[in-house]
Amino acid sequence: MKEVMTGNPACCLPDTPLPEAARTMERHDCGCLPVVEK
Repeated sequence: MKEVMTGNPACCLPDTPLPEAARTMERHDCGCLPVVEK
């Protein structure tokens, strides 16, 4: 499983503004971001 997992995935906080989350998604070339509390 370790071979296919991303080691340090991009993520955002629940209060991250949408434009910032969109920039993060674009920068990391991903279609979704995990939302984390900490």
